[in-house]
Amino acid sequence: PAIEVYRDILNKGLGNQSDIHYRIAKIQMQTDGLKDAIDSFNRSIQTFDRAKKPPPEHIPNAYYDYGISSYKNENYEEAVKALDRARKLFPDHPLSDWAEFLIAESFSKLKNLGKSINRMKKFIQVEKIDPLLKKAAENKLKIIDWEKKFKDFS
Repeated sequence: PAIEVYRDILNKGLGNQSDIHYRIAKIQMQTDGLKDAIDSFNRSIQTFDRAKKPPPEHIPNAYYDYGISSYKNENYEEAVKALDRARKLFPDHPLSDWAEFLIAESFSKLKNLGKSINRMKKFIQVEKIDPLLKKAAENKLKIIDWEKKFKDFS
C-alpha cells in the first residue's frame, strides 16, 4: 500500500521525485523486491537535482544502497562500479568501510583473486576502519591463502 501511495504521488508530479524513489526502494528492499529496489535506487540517483549543494541527505545513502543491493543480487561487476563511485563521491559515509569490504569480496566472487587480495590488504592497512570488518578481511585473506595451499597440495 505505501508503494502505491508513493507511486501515486510520483504520477501526480508532486514531491521530490528522487526522495520518493529512494523511499520506494527502501520498502522494496524490506519486502524482498531486490531487483525492483535496485531500479528504484538508480532512479533516485538519476532524478536528484545536481544543482543542489550539498546533495539531499538521501543521495549518499542511495549510492551505497544501490551498490550493496547489486552485491546482494550477485551482480558483482555492477556492485564494484557502484560502490567505488559511492566511496569516491562520499568517502566519509558510515558505509564506506563496508563498501570497500564488499568490493574486495566482489572481486573474489568474480574469480579475480589478485584484485581481491590487493583490496583486502590495502583495507587492512587503513588506520580508522571498523575493527570487525578488519578482522573479517584478515580472515578472508587467511581463507584465500589456505585454499591456495590446499589446491597446490591436491
